[in-house]
Amino acid sequence: MSVQNDVNGVMSADYQGFAGVPNEIEVPRNIPTLASSMVLVELHHHIPPFRKKDKKRTAKVNAEAGAKRKAASVTTKYLECDELKAIEKVKADHYEWHIASTIPWLDGGIRGLANMYLQRYMKESSEWEQLFNSKVEEFGEVYAWEASKEQARMGALYDASLYPEWHTLRRKFGVEIGYLPLPEKGDFRVDVNNDALEYMQEQYEEKLRERVEKGNVDILKRLLEPLTNLSKRINYDDDEKPTGFRDTLIPNVEKVLHTLKVANVTNDMMIKNTCDNLERILASVSSDSLRASGTLRLATKQEIDSVIQTLPQL
Repeated sequence: MSVQNDVNGVMSADYQGFAGVPNEIEVPRNIPTLASSMVLVELHHHIPPFRKKDKKRTAKVNAEAGAKRKAASVTTKYLECDELKAIEKVKADHYEWHIASTIPWLDGGIRGLANMYLQRYMKESSEWEQLFNSKVEEFGEVYAWEASKEQARMGALYDASLYPEWHTLRRKFGVEIGYLPLPEKGDFRVDVNNDALEYMQEQYEEKLRERVEKGNVDILKRLLEPLTNLSKRINYDDDEKPTGFRDTLIPNVEKVLHTLKVANVTNDMMIKNTCDNLERILASVSSDSLRASGTLRLATKQEIDSVIQTLPQL
């Protein structure tokens, strides 16, 4: 199974908000527009840590060192195998894809996702979850054998109670994805007077703008590093030996272009124009053509530098 990173799906989804908003409170148009263009999403993976703090040895180490009780900590890792590492790698890759497809929103892992990409995001994430579960099943096939080998590796640290039956342990693995609508400014379901409600609405609108700006800055930060690196690596004359010019230079920029499209939940024109300009520049070059022509390298560097100059001070 292949997990695609290209996001092209379109889904029509207008969030109407909760009932109960007083009729006399006018909700500004820009807030419902944002609420109907984005949902909130959070992603969590559940994997047993297979680590345990050894309280007795922790106390002994601190006592022998004359240190305070919490100065040092002894932790034992009581199971290691390639199948477990494969699960952890899928978790890391899935999370990296999730971050590239969303913008930061709230503390605790809640992020913003453009509604127009929601359907594709759900499909892609379902594929990641299937891949995760398949790796868990592969781990389950070797778990009993790997657990039996740990007694020899752990020696006196071995504790048989740390290795439950597989059907019990299996329930501790999983992927959890939550989707939440972005509340509109008028969605305060509390019994407050109009003055308090108006103040809360103003505060909500201000925080909403701040989070949108923070999200836009975040995706532009992701673009700055690969752009700067590309400009630097193609800056050499034909009689010079290139340093660090790898075939990943252009794909690294193209990868962030995916993020620019997916995470531009407010259809910010500066982000859109930046994306369009870079796609135009990269469409006419390749790693081989840049290596072959100093004139092309110079022209491409100048265009890339022009794009960098248009980015806000980060």
